[in-house]
Amino acid sequence: MVLTLSFVFQCVPAWAKISATGTFISVSGTVKIKQQNGGNTLLAKVGSVVKQGERVVTDKDSTAVLQFFDGSQLTVKPQTDFWLSKLKAPSPQDKILKFKMLLGSLLAQVTKLNSSNSSFEVEAGGVVCGVRGTKFGMDFDPDHHKVTVNVTDGTVWCANGNHIQIFTAGQGGVFLNGNWLPPGPPHKPGDGNESLGDLNNLFLNTILVNHDNTFTDPSIGGDGSLRVTAYVPARENVP
Repeated sequence: MVLTLSFVFQCVPAWAKISATGTFISVSGTVKIKQQNGGNTLLAKVGSVVKQGERVVTDKDSTAVLQFFDGSQLTVKPQTDFWLSKLKAPSPQDKILKFKMLLGSLLAQVTKLNSSNSSFEVEAGGVVCGVRGTKFGMDFDPDHHKVTVNVTDGTVWCANGNHIQIFTAGQGGVFLNGNWLPPGPPHKPGDGNESLGDLNNLFLNTILVNHDNTFTDPSIGGDGSLRVTAYVPARENVP
């Protein structure tokens, strides 16, 4: 009986011992780990471990690199705030890594996913981006509801609602208010071809949307304000 039990324990698969966590391999400046359920806030250092449900926040001029149980890495840029939504290793082949960005920039270098049940996803501003193994950057500006994706290597899919855009190496995209802003030739303000997304991007959201579908430049003000009438597609929402 003793020999049999010993044999069973020795045959426990190696993956069962995997701790689905991330480890800081580089820390510069002030990087905080905010624990679940309003627990203590810890200062990260090289070797610090983060797990599912925790939150990582970098201060101004602070950066960090997290390496996860599968070898994937996240470079966390200054003034970034994100959740580790899900970290799981349900089998030797399967892995699930999901993150929700509240602010800032992440650069992901993802180890190849070896099964259809595996996923590596980053969510921000109503957009979810996932990969099968690649290198990409994702920025989120919550003040302007703007998500920017840039792919360095491999392929990234980005889903906003029921719509999916595919980006390959050297490509990228911009999403405003959760909606993809398709690339196209630039328009001159007032030529009748601008969408709400075009104008927001052009004026960096320093314009005011009026009820009559015109746009006012608040930097001028008064009766002399620049007013541009724009065609607004049905997919966009205007107050």
